[in-house]
Parts: sequence; structure tokens; C-alpha cells
Amino acid sequence: MIEHRGDIHHIFPRQYLKEHGFSQSQYNQVANYVYVQQEINIKVGKRSPADYIGQIREQCQSGKLAFGGIDTLTDFEANLEANCIPGTI
Repeated sequence: MIEHRGDIHHIFPRQYLKEHGFSQSQYNQVANYVYVQQEINIKVGKRSPADYIGQIREQCQSGKLAFGGIDTLTDFEANLEANCIPGTI
């Protein structure tokens, strides 16, 4: 990931949480971090997880990639598990 210009991504984006009244000590928690490619982090921006994760699920069904190269639900679910993110997110 380091070779692919990775970023620390907030699963619940920092700006999204700020806009919903959360403090820095609440959104800067290690459980809210995951390492992603920079281009994906930029595309996610301040979108809610419901929005961008919904789009990732759609790309797994349509095959039209919008966020990275995950193109099957099996790969997506394995990625969530590898990052300790519940599948119900």
C-alpha cells in the first residue's frame, strides 16, 4: 500500500462527523482508521459510509468500478473482515 500512495482513511469521514457534531477526540479513534489508496480516499471525501459503501456494493454487482478494484461481493466482504469492519456497515 505504501508503494501505491496510501492514505489513512476515516471509515466515518472526519468532515462528515464534524458536520454532525462530533469532536476531534471522537472521530480520531483508531477504530475509525483504515489504510486505503489515496485516489479512493479522495473519491470518498466527506460522504457517509452508507453512501460510499453502498456504491462499492453496487460496483460489485454491476462490474463498473468507482472505488478501487474490488468487483465481487466475496472480495468486498473479505476486505471488510480483514479490516475488522462489520458487514452490516
